[in-house]
Amino acid sequence: MFCRSEQMSMNWVGNWIGRRAAITPNKIGLYDKGCEQKFTYKEMNSRANKAGNYFKSNDIFADDKVCVISRNRIEVIDLFYASGKTGVILAPISFRLAATEITDLMARIQPSALFFEDCFQETIDAIDIPSSVRKIIKISDSDSCEYSLQVLSCADNETNIPLSLDETALLIHTGGTTSTPKICKVSHQQIFWNSVELAASSSGIICATSEILTLPFFHIGGWNILVPLTHFGGYGVLIRSFDAKEVMELIKTENIKIVPLAPPMVLMITSHPDFDSYSFESVDIVFTGGAKCQPEIMSPFWKKNVPTAQSYGLTEAGPSNFIFIPHDKDMDLVKAKSETVGQAMFHCDHRVVSKQGEELEQGQAGIIQLKSLHSFQGYLDDDERTQQILSDDNWINSGDLAIEDEDGFVAIIGRSDNMFISGAENISPEEIEDALLKHPNIDEAVCIGIDNEKWGQVPIAKVITKHGVNVSESELIDFCCQHLAKFKLPQKIYFVDEIPKTGAGKLNRNAVIEQHKE
Repeated sequence: MFCRSEQMSMNWVGNWIGRRAAITPNKIGLYDKGCEQKFTYKEMNSRANKAGNYFKSNDIFADDKVCVISRNRIEVIDLFYASGKTGVILAPISFRLAATEITDLMARIQPSALFFEDCFQETIDAIDIPSSVRKIIKISDSDSCEYSLQVLSCADNETNIPLSLDETALLIHTGGTTSTPKICKVSHQQIFWNSVELAASSSGIICATSEILTLPFFHIGGWNILVPLTHFGGYGVLIRSFDAKEVMELIKTENIKIVPLAPPMVLMITSHPDFDSYSFESVDIVFTGGAKCQPEIMSPFWKKNVPTAQSYGLTEAGPSNFIFIPHDKDMDLVKAKSETVGQAMFHCDHRVVSKQGEELEQGQAGIIQLKSLHSFQGYLDDDERTQQILSDDNWINSGDLAIEDEDGFVAIIGRSDNMFISGAENISPEEIEDALLKHPNIDEAVCIGIDNEKWGQVPIAKVITKHGVNVSESELIDFCCQHLAKFKLPQKIYFVDEIPKTGAGKLNRNAVIEQHKE
């Protein structure tokens, strides 16, 4: 009798780096620009086994959770591949979050160990670390750092165990539509099918190639770039922070073919004074994701005959859901479809529905829903919110408004909720309002996102102060710093006498938006 693959335990599941090292051991798989080191697949596998043996020697086993707070660097990749080998669940946490937000996430995750980069020591000192954490390991470039002495000193004998595809591999937190971020359970099946999806949908262009790893590993997009490169034997260049000049130089010197960028990164590159001096002749495609990228921002690449494309996906549903791959560098088609996120990927079903759930025809705007073998397992310890996004027949409700043209190209035209996106980061206005309302001299607050050329949208707020009390804008922003990540801080705070309400006395956010336009 046939047994479904997700019910079978197999040695290859999670052992991406071990299998790749067996096939092409001496091929360079990664260049970590931060430490100026290149690593063969054999060396990467050795490091992953050392991390896996560190887990075992400290009684960290399958289904235990490990958190990491770090920029993109080789050690984070060690931990990911070690987790895949041993069944440990890796939970990367954004270093952009406030200490209170990290404390909340760690309390819900209950990790057995915490790894962090030394530049975030101040953040670590400010968080409340749960009692579940038995080991705290600092990462740095020094050979005498805790990671080097305790992890890389371990034996590198093989550590992988048989796993099934339906076991959890990652915990990825989202920006959330409320003040409490959601934590997505990402299975080995989701990771595997995303890699297959990219290979099939791009006809292999985005896989066995050279790519610069610009997206952070605390988002699913970072792993969705790394894993296909390992799966198909490509070459990745890892950067710790984004610098437009450095990225352009790396594209040239490392012969980079695929360049994934968040929209603000595109603008930083195209507006750089040295942009015109680079030809980008090695580049097959520049693609963006995380937020809408206006054609005006991408057009400087077109003048260099470099195709651009937008992609789209959810942590919950992919993120390999939509992409546009101009296989023959048809620049007229690139320009014509530049405001779309392309077509559905090879193994991804989609539909556009009304608020009542009725499927709409092409050309009608509605909420896009997605179904595939690379959907998530649900939110960690949150069945209620899982049921809100995942239907009984496995359709995921994105909450995004979309319209599909006659060629099957989809454009994302807005959101069905209040959340907005700034620099590829989800921002909930309610979260900012809650922070402002914590101030003792604020009676009412409302936050909206306004258009911004660089970041897509940025938050601004309007507040009503307590009668007779003077509060400055800088004081409120400093206060918000205690409760919010930096990218969530309001760019401008207006002091008003009245905030619009509905007939039921609830906040009328749409009226606030219209008022601001005036």
